[in-house]
Amino acid sequence: MTWVKGIKFCPKGEDIDTCPIDKLILHTNYNTMKVAHHDSPSDYGQYSHGLGYAPAFIVANGLFNEGSTSGFVAQYNAASAYEAPFFTNSTIFHYWGACRYFLLYQGTL
Repeated sequence: MTWVKGIKFCPKGEDIDTCPIDKLILHTNYNTMKVAHHDSPSDYGQYSHGLGYAPAFIVANGLFNEGSTSGFVAQYNAASAYEAPFFTNSTIFHYWGACRYFLLYQGTL
């Protein structure tokens, strides 16, 4: 067995030492999506992320003390808040209302 620094997860029934990279759930030696910023605002606003590109994001929409939340993953580069309640561009992430969001990036900051 060869020892490699890092963490690997494979699907149930696969051998961790022989599982091909395209079937691995996670391998820390390969590039994966990482969280650049997260927050749980209670009102509308925006966050200046400064990534220089429109990042992908995950949003759980709604109040978390109630049972009515929904979520989605997107990379929507809208011109303004009039087009979408949640959007991002190369400098900001805009959110409208109570939510929990995660801005994602791939690679290094």
